[in-house]
Amino acid sequence: MKIAFLTKFNVGVESGVLKKIALQLKLWRSFGADARLFALAPTDRLWSGLDGVPIVVSSADVDGDARVVSKFRHRFSGMAKLMRRLDEFAPDVVFWRYTTYYPAIAKMMRRYPTVLEINTDDLEEYRLRFSALANWYHRALRGRVLRPARGMIFVTDELRRRFDDFDAEKIVVPNSIDLSEFSPPPPPNNDRPRLLFVAAAGRAWHGFDKVFRLAARFPDWRFDVVGPERSEFDDVPPNVTVRGKLTREEYEPIVAETDVALGTLSLHRKGLDEACPLKVREYLAYGLPTVVGYRDVDFDDEDDFVLRIPNVERNVEEAADEIAAFVERRKGTRVDRERVRRIDAAEKERRKYDFLAEVVRQSSDASRV
Repeated sequence: MKIAFLTKFNVGVESGVLKKIALQLKLWRSFGADARLFALAPTDRLWSGLDGVPIVVSSADVDGDARVVSKFRHRFSGMAKLMRRLDEFAPDVVFWRYTTYYPAIAKMMRRYPTVLEINTDDLEEYRLRFSALANWYHRALRGRVLRPARGMIFVTDELRRRFDDFDAEKIVVPNSIDLSEFSPPPPPNNDRPRLLFVAAAGRAWHGFDKVFRLAARFPDWRFDVVGPERSEFDDVPPNVTVRGKLTREEYEPIVAETDVALGTLSLHRKGLDEACPLKVREYLAYGLPTVVGYRDVDFDDEDDFVLRIPNVERNVEEAADEIAAFVERRKGTRVDRERVRRIDAAEKERRKYDFLAEVVRQSSDASRV
């Protein structure tokens, strides 16, 4: 089976999403597929973790001061070029990490059966992240790529229900991680609890402000924040160190000294209650007990290494005593690897692979009718 993995994403800088993409492609290739990555990216530079994955990159680097219309035109041109390269590959199926409408993608979907990977409520996320013009454009045209999709893969049931109006075949497969790539460090022996928060900058639903409020509530705890730069915040409590963007090799020494990690704390800001963030899977792969502010689809209340607090605006204040008890109980411990086997990627990516194969089979049968 020939699979074209299509994405609009920066493939030159290490990130949780890019690590997931690389893992998916490598596993599908190990299952016997000719799987290749087709990326519309800011530059043609490649992250070293993509070594061994066949990649076609179409660069769409646009000056930050360029007019919006100029940016759209440049990206449309870059995507059209990418689709020509995809045609040369002539895949059996296209797996698209769904973002927004491009004319060239809409045309491509008439030639090849296309499966969308849907990781978020696109309507809410565009409202929070992008300009009024970009938001209007997306809402007006999203149906032109959602309606012709042959399949949709969701990371939660909650997301699947929000796309009930579309007739594609659907499956839910939560995010996963290659556990074999991670070795939990020994438990730390800190005199004061040390907490870690990893998140991409500019995402209100991560809840940086809540991490700072928690730090102010517990001044004897130490917090490390990885992802944003210190200059992005006006006020940071003295017990918080904002470390900027770090590679895995750079933040692993911090992980080794961490007692408890913090997951997404403000998912309610984009109208969701269920999630399976990659960063939480990485925390658990390192053996870190974790606090989350949503319902993680892979874990429940019996999993005492994950503390779920309410998904509301004042959750860290309302659950402060519960968080303190969890930190005190889990300080200096690590999560048993066997208890998190369910987040390993091999079985979950096999389900996606089998789903893609079924879409190809159904499309082939339909073409013969």
